[in-house]
This record gives sequence, structure tokens and C-alpha cells, in this order.
Amino acid sequence: SRIFLILGILILWLISMTTKFKYNGLIYGLDFGLFHPDGKLYTFKTLTLLGKSELEAGTLVSDWYSTHAFKLKYFEPSSLYFDIHPLWQLYKPRVLYPILSVPFVAILGIQGMLVVPALSMLVLLISVFLIGIKVGNEKLAFVIVFMLSISPVVNRWMFANITDGLLTAITCIFLVSLLYIQKPNLFLFVGSVLILLGSLTRTSVVQWLAICAGIYLMNQIHII
Repeated sequence: SRIFLILGILILWLISMTTKFKYNGLIYGLDFGLFHPDGKLYTFKTLTLLGKSELEAGTLVSDWYSTHAFKLKYFEPSSLYFDIHPLWQLYKPRVLYPILSVPFVAILGIQGMLVVPALSMLVLLISVFLIGIKVGNEKLAFVIVFMLSISPVVNRWMFANITDGLLTAITCIFLVSLLYIQKPNLFLFVGSVLILLGSLTRTSVVQWLAICAGIYLMNQIHII
């Protein structure tokens, strides 16, 4: 039974991913595309990590966005340069997504920026199911997985070249680790690494403080 549920989750993920890749664009003025305005900076960073010059990387991203993006699709390549774009001070620490995307972009080109988000969606769905197993309600967990897989909001943010999906995946792994790792010292190590990785994905200090505060309170009343 559990094997069939897991296969069902994989099928739901494949359907969700295929549907988003096939049908995307502007809906009521909202960007449901695959390549978002913020994503051009992560793509530019990934290309420079692959050894492209700023001119080469900027030109590649600019050309790609002109044909594959839906909002802010036209811009000068030089506007992405590290010493020109005003958001680089904020985005500079967000290195994990570009680093993880390097091998996929090296093989697939700029569309490789979608691999990490797609895998992050899979991590989300599997994590919900693992939590369901732990609390003894696999069928309810599968229903939640199904609802997530068909949610236009979830699909909008998870299947795009931005960091939302990766941070979601890291958070899910953190929560699953909390439930499954019984040794406090091991969880402290794993949790610390995940918090570090989350911080290298995007600014998330408030999220981690809230989660840690929740863990502390649950320990105080012996929930975990």
C-alpha cells in the first residue's frame, strides 16, 4: 500500500511538472512563467560560476529572457553586472541556488535553472508524506500531497528560477529531520547545517527564529 502511495506521489509530481512546463505565462497580470524577473540574477551568477564573463553571461540571459520570460523580458546585458545592478548587495549571499544549478546549466543550458526548483517540489511532496507516516496518517498525507500538486499558487512559486522552491525544500528536510532523528546532538548538527544552507539560499532569519522558538516551546511542554 505504501509503495503505491509513493508511486502515486511520483506520478503527481511528474504531472504537475509537465503541466507547468507546458502551460505557463501571464494569468490576470500575474507571472506564472518559468523565468521570473528575480531569476535573471541567479541565472547570471550561475553562468559566471561556469566561467562566463559578465558580458557573455549578461548577453545570454538577456537573449534568453527576451524569448522565454513574460515580465521585464527586455533589458540591457550590462544591467546585470555585479557593480551595476542595485540588488546585488542583497543577492550576493544567495549563492546556494546558483552553485547547485551549475552542473545542470552546464549540461542543459539556461533551462537547467529549472532542475533545482523541480527537485525541490518533489522534496516538498515526499516530506509531507514522510510526516504523515510519522504521525500515523499516510492517507491524509497523500490527500495533502495531491492538493499541493494541483495548487496553482504552489506550482507558480515552486517551478520557477527563483529561490522559493529551494528554501521550501530545505525547510521540509529540517522538519522531517526533527521528527525522525532521535539523537539530540545529531539533530543539532543536521539542523545547524540546514539553517546555514537556508541562509545561503535567501534571507530567512525570521523563519528560522520562529521554527527554533516553536521547537523550544514544544520541548517545554514535552510534545517532542
